[in-house]
Amino acid sequence: MFASKFTEQDVFSVPVSPAARVARREFAEVTGAPSRDADDARAPTRDVTPRARRRGGAMAPDDAWTPVTRAGKRAIGARAEAALAARAAATNRAVDARAEEAALSAEELAARVAACATRVERATADVRAASRLDAAVDAVRDAAATRARGRAVTVLALGLGSPDASAAARCQLAFASRACERLRERSNDDATRVRLKAYDPCFTIVDEKVLAGDGDECETLTRERCDEYVSASSSTKDELVVFYMPHCEGHLYEDVVRARWSVGALRDLVCVGNTFETYADRWRAKSADPEKKRPSHVIAASSIARASLLDPGDTFAVQGAFNDTSVQTFELESDEELPAVVDAS
Repeated sequence: MFASKFTEQDVFSVPVSPAARVARREFAEVTGAPSRDADDARAPTRDVTPRARRRGGAMAPDDAWTPVTRAGKRAIGARAEAALAARAAATNRAVDARAEEAALSAEELAARVAACATRVERATADVRAASRLDAAVDAVRDAAATRARGRAVTVLALGLGSPDASAAARCQLAFASRACERLRERSNDDATRVRLKAYDPCFTIVDEKVLAGDGDECETLTRERCDEYVSASSSTKDELVVFYMPHCEGHLYEDVVRARWSVGALRDLVCVGNTFETYADRWRAKSADPEKKRPSHVIAASSIARASLLDPGDTFAVQGAFNDTSVQTFELESDEELPAVVDAS
């Protein structure tokens, strides 16, 4: 089922409003998802909640997460409505969490940050211990290093979800950090040449402090700055961007690929996320959600993408963290190799 690609194991560390509980329960009922995150037993758990994601454009404004019941004159389906409600609940949770965290004393906030950092360290250890992920880390390193051509490298993590709330987000963050480490090793440990940056509207104060680490581990971007990266604006031309987008929605992949629909730009594109061929298969089989817009450039790009699947192995602690995730690159020589883009469904 298409919706299952955008789910993960989540643990909530702050009280959840009744409306949010209803939205999550409705989404779980629609998708048939189980729930349990054994990583943290201090709060109620659930297995499936879509993280706050971007929709349409480069990055949709935060109010795009407000549930709606109609698109034009056509009422949206029950599944889509439940998904929208759950996404809104996830974003509302971030707003509530930030308000609660802002009211904490410095000591209380520091304790929460330390607890989250400890869980991230455990996830990092799990990722390092998963030897089968090393090949994927090396694929990211090699793809970026051969395309950098003297430029700085930015690994841009989009839609990770909350590391404080999500075991999958912690594992995905650990993988991105590991890829940056390998890139720095290849560039003589010049940390200023390889940077990890992230954006997700559901980040809380605790998340941002954990991401920052000692000050320069990961830069949290504004939405406007993230838009610049997605749209390939002139302000990002002096760096190679590795788009790290595990389980983002098709609309965001479409924005990234459409903005780079030329031979030169695609040759420079490194995208770590949902396998493009999966989108093509679902549209060919007409199993994609009819409420979603066809990601035409992603589907076209699937025919020319070179994909290396991330496979953590059957014993990896959080199986949902990397499902259907691959490292995708493009080797093109001429415009004739660009496939036709079909906009019609």
